[in-house]
Amino acid sequence: MMSKSVRREKLSGWLTYAALIAVIAAVGFGGCAGGGAARSGDNAAATLAAFTDKLAALNHSDKKVIQTGTELYKREFAQLSDTAKEEGYQKLVEWLKGAMTPIHCSTPGANPYLCSENPFTFLPNLWDGKYADEIQAKGWDGFIDDFKIKLKKEYSPAITVYMAEGDLYYEVDYTALGKMIGDALPDSIRAYNAIMDSETIAPFLHDAYIALPFDQYAERLKPYLDFVKKYPNSSYVERIENGYMGYVNILFMGVDNSPVCPDRYHAETAEELTIARIRAMEAVGKQDVRFAKLAADIAAAFKAGKKCKNNRFDGVDYCQAFSCQ
Repeated sequence: MMSKSVRREKLSGWLTYAALIAVIAAVGFGGCAGGGAARSGDNAAATLAAFTDKLAALNHSDKKVIQTGTELYKREFAQLSDTAKEEGYQKLVEWLKGAMTPIHCSTPGANPYLCSENPFTFLPNLWDGKYADEIQAKGWDGFIDDFKIKLKKEYSPAITVYMAEGDLYYEVDYTALGKMIGDALPDSIRAYNAIMDSETIAPFLHDAYIALPFDQYAERLKPYLDFVKKYPNSSYVERIENGYMGYVNILFMGVDNSPVCPDRYHAETAEELTIARIRAMEAVGKQDVRFAKLAADIAAAFKAGKKCKNNRFDGVDYCQAFSCQ
């Protein structure tokens, strides 16, 4: 069961896209929570510190550096506890992400706050113009699909690329990274990898709107619930809970370009979208009882023709599922 302290997000209209990303970023970027008590003594702590230093010292211009990093992880953590392996794996992921600078960072005028101080210099810059003809011929989707194959073959299976917010980004292919490490990974990390890869392949959000079809919403959230139930002692539990609650929040409370209440941009399909969204709420309520009554109350308010303003239906008590403090 997810802890009440994590669950009760502050209710304030709807989450802005930036605020939501700040909440959900913890799933893939934050430090491991709650793992200290489960470490196998000073040995694990010392190993983690030494591993972090060794990763930082690797040569980021070497095309085989990712393979080197994964082999280092296997050697350092093979005989330690699952909690220590989780913490070491997160350091490995943070190292990878920190060096996978957004592709545009090597171009003039790039935002330095989005750029790595020590990037993998061997990764191609897709904005330098030499790919322009290929992109024009194949289109962005076709080009990216082909480039992913080349990327994995020439550099590492653990890297993929995607487009979001009008920009290109490198990302960790978590399942491929897990396969590179092999049996050294505990099942909890494999389950975590599957959740993270689903976000890259079919994200909930794109450009501040809900991109996932509403009829798939509850199904996509279920692995988060299953993870917490199956691995309650995992050091990843808090980040999984936070990610889950972020996505539940945008379903019930809206996000910038996907408000709950109809707006002028969706006037023609407003009723259809609202019905689909409420069905998704009800589906979430069926698999998570904490949201069952709220979903039912919203459905009843919509059916009764209650006014919807600021992403809330009149007469519905949202405080039953979200904190109003």
